[in-house]
Amino acid sequence: DTGGEKVEMRDDAGEEGTQWCSWRGRLCELAGHLVESCAYEPVRCPNADCKEWAVRKDSARHTSDTCAFREVKCVHCPKIFQAWGLDEHERSCPEAKIECPNAG
Repeated sequence: DTGGEKVEMRDDAGEEGTQWCSWRGRLCELAGHLVESCAYEPVRCPNADCKEWAVRKDSARHTSDTCAFREVKCVHCPKIFQAWGLDEHERSCPEAKIECPNAG
């Protein structure tokens, strides 16, 4: 029975700048820790079409701030786009405010 064995994960013992999970628990609890709460477990981005992975502690920032496939709203109209296509749309959005080319 391995359910009572203790498992110790690395604790800040990697290369310079590398951080490790400091969780300690029973072997039978390890799978639950990795699936539910380990900040250093790689998780896939939930945004449609994105194939990126990030460690859990960084995944929210990727999903909402840096993912090319996150949903963003045009500043000129109510349409929603994936971030990678927003600049192109905003340059030609029919709702964009412009000045007359003959303005002086």
